[in-house]
Amino acid sequence: MGTEDSRTNYLFFENREALVLAGGGARAAYQVGVLRAIAKWLPEGAPCPFPVLVGTSAGALNAAALAARARHMGEAVTELERVWAGFHVNQVVRTDPAIILRSGLRWVLSALSGGWLLAPPRSLLDTTPLRELLGRVIPLERIPDSMAGGPVQALAVATTSYTTGKAVAFFDAVPTIDEWNRVRRTGVRRSIDLDVLMASSAIPFIFPSARVDGDYYGDGAMRQLAPLSPAVHLGANRVMVVGTRADLAASPADGSIDTPPSPGHLLGFVLDFIEITFVVVPIVGPVLLTMGLDPVWLGIMIAINLQTSFLTPPFGFALFYLRGVAPPSVTTAQIYRGAVPFVGIQLLALLLLALFPDLVTWLPNRIYGS
Repeated sequence: MGTEDSRTNYLFFENREALVLAGGGARAAYQVGVLRAIAKWLPEGAPCPFPVLVGTSAGALNAAALAARARHMGEAVTELERVWAGFHVNQVVRTDPAIILRSGLRWVLSALSGGWLLAPPRSLLDTTPLRELLGRVIPLERIPDSMAGGPVQALAVATTSYTTGKAVAFFDAVPTIDEWNRVRRTGVRRSIDLDVLMASSAIPFIFPSARVDGDYYGDGAMRQLAPLSPAVHLGANRVMVVGTRADLAASPADGSIDTPPSPGHLLGFVLDFIEITFVVVPIVGPVLLTMGLDPVWLGIMIAINLQTSFLTPPFGFALFYLRGVAPPSVTTAQIYRGAVPFVGIQLLALLLLALFPDLVTWLPNRIYGS
């Protein structure tokens, strides 16, 4: 029997093995191959051999599917194979031409107006099909039955809170396991439902954030690509990790929001200027260029928009940098107010360049020809 450390509430020497399924998008299909190999080693009809299951991002979907059918490992893996083998993009996001065109036009209008005429959408893509798919293929209502004297004693799904910046692991487990709270990570007991799964797989900027119990959450891999801490908190003394990549998670960030995080907040949460450019330009560039826009003018407009976002309260990068070096006597509100005139100047520059594109294109045309 395990012993609990009162200072950390870790359970030591508990005879539990944990399976940790890391994030990795569509590459999480590799995890199913590993699970198939494990199932072949087990006797026919054997249950899941891992009492603790932990997943993040796409790995959380596999972990939940395994927990729901944990009484029969082979059946669980066969169903996962069937889903991944027949996977198509329209099962994840809406691919209707009208939807994509409307989203693209909204981004264009928002970018050209700096967000004044039309607020940007909360995400680039609509993941309603993914939610419907998960509802069909993962019998989440069977997870409590797997824990009622069954093979699984705990299932944890890693997410990232946009409200606190913490790594939050939502878990369902036997009654002997308690919640935990650390500086940068928290364990919250609740049932694992579609909201939790959608939150863990909500890729910033690309997929919409998900609301769970009143707060907004995103991809768990932003804070814990391979969430080992929840496995230990859930009493595991041996851990098997099935990863798909070696990227490092994003650096910590704190904040407090009452509304869904904006695209600027999502981008700022995990990216800097260069990464933002590499993500945004391939997405919106082709749409804008097909409208006949000059690529030089478009590049300048995107750059000024990004610079304006770095100064715009309350999530501008530059404002947080200044907050970090400003003396305590300078309040955050004063920093925000001080940035307003500069934001106004940049918005004026955007307006002038939108009305008079030759301000950007005249010199390049003179040097390189029209």
